[in-house]
Amino acid sequence: FFFVGFDFAYATLDPVDLAAMATPVVSIWTHIDSTGYEDKDAIRIWAECSSGAVVDVVTGVLDDAAHPVGASGSSVTENEWIPHIAALPSDCGTVTVKFGCQTNSNSEECWFDMIEIVEAGGHNTGPAPPPPRLRLRERAPWVYR
Repeated sequence: FFFVGFDFAYATLDPVDLAAMATPVVSIWTHIDSTGYEDKDAIRIWAECSSGAVVDVVTGVLDDAAHPVGASGSSVTENEWIPHIAALPSDCGTVTVKFGCQTNSNSEECWFDMIEIVEAGGHNTGPAPPPPRLRLRERAPWVYR
């Protein structure tokens, strides 16, 4: 995990070669705690291609008025697991998925799970995933490098 600036924590996954895929997609489930978000709280999930393309899966402000809508049209929702899916360009090459959250309170949590890079139609949109395996908090007591 890396801490950028003062509050944005994000994880970077290992690169994946897409050469064998004709119509690759990235899929990730999100869950945010039900709490009071402010206009400086944010979430971002994105994919960086070796071709230079950047695909935003979910990006935006987490505030109490509204939460961001992902590339597949699903809104980030408090206390619910929501899948987000985005098509990757056919010339993407190798893709690196990154995801993170910026908050100003330890009670404001973003959870991520079921991260997949697959052929279109091969992603998991079934029942909500199991309890989270990875939680990013603004003031986590640990850092992985």
